[in-house]
Amino acid sequence: MRATDLAEAAMRAWEAKDMHGLTSLLSDDFVCRGLLPQPVRKAQYLGFVQAIMMAMPDWSFHDHLLDEGPVTEQGERVFWCTCIGTPPTT
Repeated sequence: MRATDLAEAAMRAWEAKDMHGLTSLLSDDFVCRGLLPQPVRKAQYLGFVQAIMMAMPDWSFHDHLLDEGPVTEQGERVFWCTCIGTPPTT
């Protein structure tokens, strides 16, 4: 699987609230860096994702471009995203 295919599958699983699918896409030694104040391992990351799913049920990445780089066994960055939001209107 290409790196961009993996990243897109992970984003689709998150948006579909498919925790089983997302879990199966992440390696056991997965570490998320840069999204949270400190690096988190797989279980902590999945807990964060579940919290986001509950807090923002209509979450979407609105991705339109993913840039693929080399993926190595030692863990090159597969993708990154910048999150922006629009406050709800009242």
